Amino acid sequence: MIIVNIVLQIITLAVVFYLIYFNNYLKEKGKNLATQEDIEKITSKIEKVKFEIQHSSLQKSEWLDKNKIAILEYYETYIEFVEFTIKDISVVESNFLKPEKIRQKIDHLLIQQSKVDKAFWKLCLFELDDSGFIEVIREANISADNLSNLTFDFLIDNEKNATNMLLTLESKSKIASFIEIRKKTIDVFIKDRDIQEKIVNQKTQILMHLIRRKIKEKYEQL
Repeated sequence: MIIVNIVLQIITLAVVFYLIYFNNYLKEKGKNLATQEDIEKITSKIEKVKFEIQHSSLQKSEWLDKNKIAILEYYETYIEFVEFTIKDISVVESNFLKPEKIRQKIDHLLIQQSKVDKAFWKLCLFELDDSGFIEVIREANISADNLSNLTFDFLIDNEKNATNMLLTLESKSKIASFIEIRKKTIDVFIKDRDIQEKIVNQKTQILMHLIRRKIKEKYEQL
């Protein structure tokens, strides 16, 4: 009986010691698991932030590239419009009996003007915060449009005149009258155009320097 009691006490002590040890083990294991989970969460957050930063940086770079392209596209279309499309009226001299040729010039003028307007509004999306820059471009556009309207009206008048001349080829007196009308429209147009051209040239010079500065700023952001 005494031996049985001693054995039972030994077993009880062993169980107690085992439970104490196992409990401590579970606690440590739990701490390790918790620590591992915390590390994984932190690592996941770091990777997420890194991805967001990289993605944001890529988006900013793409936006900046599109911004620079929009500036250059606007300048190219504007220069094409004011230096060539508006100023070239040789079609009137060389096709005074071909109204369809003058009509082609009119259509081309309208298309080019539309391209400038489209490029301007596209550029506004990128440079809306720079009100001073947008205002300079807007003023340049207005001066170019004024010159364009002069050219448009001039071409319309000459298209009508050419059409009327074709209809009266057999009447020398009427042809002489149309030639005189044509000469007067050209003289009036050149006088008004020269005045407006000075304004356009001034605006273009200001615009050119401003766009150069703007492009330089964009490249310095790289």
